[in-house]
Amino acid sequence: MQNFRKYRGDTITLTLAFTDSLGVAINITGWTIWLTLKKNIDDADGASTSLQVKATITNGVGGLASITLTSTQTALLEGTYYYDIQYKNSTSDIKTVLDGKFIFKKDITITTTP
Repeated sequence: MQNFRKYRGDTITLTLAFTDSLGVAINITGWTIWLTLKKNIDDADGASTSLQVKATITNGVGGLASITLTSTQTALLEGTYYYDIQYKNSTSDIKTVLDGKFIFKKDITITTTP
C-alpha cells in the first residue's frame, strides 16, 4: 500500500518500473496498465466519483510506464480517494500491482497563471 498527498488541480505523474524478484526489468510491451481512483471503494467503475486513467508505456523492454492525471482531472477532487493500479499482460492475466489512498488537499492558488 502506498499513499499520496497531493493538491487538487495539480498535474500528477506516477512513474512505474516493473521488475522481477531479482530487480531485472520485465518486458511490458503490449501490456495494458491503468489506474482506478474512487471516492468510495464500492463505487462502480465509471461512476461520477471515479476516474480511470490508462498508462503510457515509455520503455516496454525496460519495464517502464507512466500514468498522468491532468490538472483538469484533479481540479474537482478533494479529500480521500482509494486507488489501485492494475495491468493486463500479453497472456490476458490481470494483476493489481499497487493500491492505497490519494489525499487531495485544497490548493491556495485558484488561477492557472499569475
